Amino acid sequence: MKAVILIIVLVAVVQATSLKDILKAEFNAFKLKHHKTYQDASEELKRLQIFVENKKLIDTHNKRYVAGEESYEMGVNKFSDMTPEEFKTLVLTNLNPADSQEGIDYIYNPSSYVNLPSSVDWRDWGAVNPV
Repeated sequence: MKAVILIIVLVAVVQATSLKDILKAEFNAFKLKHHKTYQDASEELKRLQIFVENKKLIDTHNKRYVAGEESYEMGVNKFSDMTPEEFKTLVLTNLNPADSQEGIDYIYNPSSYVNLPSSVDWRDWGAVNPV
């Protein structure tokens, strides 16, 4: 499957006459690889525009990565046709850490009749690996 997509992209790049054509070919390969279909031509155009903006961001970041200015490399993935807001809504949690702490007491206060040791080596209990 990867070889077929690569061949499609290479053929399209060879035939491409401009950057716009290359990006369109990459978008078509992206759709094929990730089995993307859209409701209509309007939706597809919108997704193409988002893909192009994300691709520019990826390419700019990766130039900085090659120059040693970034610690990781970015790439096109199944979310590359989504806006950051859409990605956040679909994938990221809506929990706000500040909200989740309201009304919760994180301090454990044992009863006076509980006799707790002054320290515990959790390795002895198999809770953690040895240092």
